[in-house]
Amino acid sequence: MFKLSAAVPAEAVELAQNAAPCSECGDSVVPLSYLTVWGDNSTESQEPYSGTTLVVIDRHPQVLDSGAILSIWYTRNEHVLDCAENLALQDYQGIDPETLNQARPLNLFILPRIETRPGEHTSVKFTTLPDGSFHLEPLGGPAKEFLEPDSYPSALLLTTIRCTHFLGSTVFLVETSFGRKVLKTARPDNEPAFLETVKFLTALPDVDFFIRPTHEVVNDAGLLRGFLMDYHPASSLWHVLRSFHPDGPNPTLPTAHKGEMPTLSATFMCIPWSVKLAWATDVAAAVAWLHSRNMYWGDLKLENIVLCTDGHCRLIDYAPGSFTPTWSPPEKARRQTESPTSEHDVFSLGLVLWALAEEVPKFNREEEYARAILPWRETSQKWYVQMVDQCLRDQPAGRPSARDIYHTLVSYGDDQSTL
Repeated sequence: MFKLSAAVPAEAVELAQNAAPCSECGDSVVPLSYLTVWGDNSTESQEPYSGTTLVVIDRHPQVLDSGAILSIWYTRNEHVLDCAENLALQDYQGIDPETLNQARPLNLFILPRIETRPGEHTSVKFTTLPDGSFHLEPLGGPAKEFLEPDSYPSALLLTTIRCTHFLGSTVFLVETSFGRKVLKTARPDNEPAFLETVKFLTALPDVDFFIRPTHEVVNDAGLLRGFLMDYHPASSLWHVLRSFHPDGPNPTLPTAHKGEMPTLSATFMCIPWSVKLAWATDVAAAVAWLHSRNMYWGDLKLENIVLCTDGHCRLIDYAPGSFTPTWSPPEKARRQTESPTSEHDVFSLGLVLWALAEEVPKFNREEEYARAILPWRETSQKWYVQMVDQCLRDQPAGRPSARDIYHTLVSYGDDQSTL
């Protein structure tokens, strides 16, 4: 039997209810015409390796589907160094009007070749070829899947929703007749995975470990456009840690046996240990529950864990087949197309437990997928350090189960003498 931490410290509820709302960090949709979402940094540079620029065409700012959205995806071009995509990635410039004055791929090449219609979201990959010409690769079109009414939560028409803030590449804060909600929409290049996400979340039994859809969102034709979730102002654990430590620590973790042990600055720890232990127990309970049913999360990280208004943490953003290299185990380097495993989840869980305990909102790894050396402060609990170290073992078979991690956390949470 797995359950959320039995006694949520009062400080956890206070943090959840008094944290700076994620909407204050989101972009108001009113002025949105160009907006860029960055991918992971490359290992050699602090500049992003990829970016997606959303171009909004003839859109009413607070009404979804009233205009056309074009997503232009690009990656660092190693073959043509002086090109539009590298210029866009340099210093996080993005493909914006200033960039276009030099490269001009949007107005002169992309828009004339892409058919856009109101209410549609189209994605293309943009690449500069060695001869200086441009290449466009379509990545999909608008969502066209119909829903089976008995399989999903209550339906809500898109026209009844008013967008107020842009929170992520496919996530909006919206106003409905029954209060604020979060709207998750489909990426045009990944609609099958989005539908699988909806089916997975709505098919889960009535357990308390996940942020689940409350309503499907459809357009006038009955086509799926997204789903609503409850709004929790504190947002993800990444947002919580970043709100306390806007300037870091953001360490680069050296590869084991190749570098010196990194150190963390003597930054004041803002979150009581009892609170972090309760949150760690919540996350471990969710992962252990999944594994007990032969299900796996695959992309566990701070950004996918939400601090809810009741002070508990729950998982969000299930995405089948997705993973983040920074949070992934060594074996993922040679098995990137394989389904997630319990050992993969446990490795990611170990990194989550470390980042939470040491209040590290962001980190890089010197070598992707290789085992990294984790810095710990002198005040860290020895049993906790040992448990995390076991999670990060090179050999998957040597890692503990999520069940064992959960029971270890519960036992120390019950024994107040260890705190």
